[in-house]
Amino acid sequence: MNYKIIIGGFIDILVFMGLIFWFVETNRNVTMHYEETIDSLDNPGQGYYVQIDSSQFDTIKTLRKERNRLVLVGMDLQKYRDCEIEEEALQNVRKCLIEARKNDMQVIFRGAYNFYGSCVEPDNITLIQKHMEQIAAILNEEKDVIASVQAGMIGDYGEWHDGRYLTGNGKKDKKIRCTILKTWEKYLAKEIKVSVRRPRFIREAQKEQILVNRLGYHNDGLLASDTDLGTYDDPKYRREDELNWMEKNILGQHNGGEMPMVSDWSDAFYANQEFMKMHASYLNRYYNVEVIEQWKQQTIGTQNAETYISSHLGYRYYIKSLKVKKYLKNGKIKVDITVVNTGYNIPNKPYQMYFVVVNQKGERKEFLVASETLSTICNGKKVTLHETFDLKEFFQKEEEKYRCFLYLAQEDDRIENRILLANEWKANKKREYLVFTYKKGDGRLSFPLQVHYEL
Repeated sequence: MNYKIIIGGFIDILVFMGLIFWFVETNRNVTMHYEETIDSLDNPGQGYYVQIDSSQFDTIKTLRKERNRLVLVGMDLQKYRDCEIEEEALQNVRKCLIEARKNDMQVIFRGAYNFYGSCVEPDNITLIQKHMEQIAAILNEEKDVIASVQAGMIGDYGEWHDGRYLTGNGKKDKKIRCTILKTWEKYLAKEIKVSVRRPRFIREAQKEQILVNRLGYHNDGLLASDTDLGTYDDPKYRREDELNWMEKNILGQHNGGEMPMVSDWSDAFYANQEFMKMHASYLNRYYNVEVIEQWKQQTIGTQNAETYISSHLGYRYYIKSLKVKKYLKNGKIKVDITVVNTGYNIPNKPYQMYFVVVNQKGERKEFLVASETLSTICNGKKVTLHETFDLKEFFQKEEEKYRCFLYLAQEDDRIENRILLANEWKANKKREYLVFTYKKGDGRLSFPLQVHYEL
């Protein structure tokens, strides 16, 4: 027996098996699976809001300390029914916006000719339009903190009912509503979104091509009756039809409102279903507290209903899974990121996902993730983002270890305006999420959380 041949063959087998193992190991995918936390998130542009008068700018700091991210600034215009708005009143609005920015809040704005009773509108629509021009000039200068503008201006409380101009004459009322919207379109910056009181008013504007892709919905009769106190007044649309229409047509607008009373419709189960369809982003914190208290006594799934509803207003993204090669090749990282949005809506301002690599000196290399599809999902839907990042040049530096993060940010990239994810692991002070680390010596990725390996 030729032992040399046998031993040589055995060695060849071991080498071959080693090569197979090396090939499999270096090409192994690592998939990290994550769970959604039930925690409430301190994110911009959504949640409960508090309404203040435009002269109360000094209260905004306190509102932020109470964890509010939204404030509705109401401008009472009744004293200007026969003249232009004085500069002091306009500067009060500006101060509200500046204070909002200082305190990382966003503003919903509404103008009306009396917030506390019957409106006292100007005799001439031209003067109302002049007031809108004056207001828009201020809002445009601070547009980054404007969550939305409620169209307002006419009718009691600016809610487009009653008053001098809305008399019940269908054609004339429609004309005046479209005039108000055309005026906002003329003077407001194109980045600012507008909302109206009823879905029917959105459809009217769509037919006239007014504020295309910028019109949302504020319902100040939420969950109050079968028609939400006349909100659903289109004879061609029942309540269910209106909700189905909104589900398809107003995703991404800044939608919300307030609940006037406890009713058969205010039960948490129905509220959750309706908010999903109307893509709700905000609710009045104090109107109506009885409805909110009702929710606190109920559950959705295993959660307290009030906690569940308030934490799903607007967007609620979390990373469901992240797939990546265990070993880097040629300095390239290929990742598949699956993201879920369990919120009722998407952000009211443009956001982008970023992948960032940080070395031991704190030097950063950032990449924009092609994440436009994040604006298409809500109510538990998911998308998977596919990206390859070339870090060969960055990895040529002397540093041995690198940390890799993900984060979501606006164009202005103020840290407090970055989006917190609804993942169980926490963000750093920059609202960035560590997903893995890389050690150059062995070319291997390490992961901060328990992972599931797959080929």
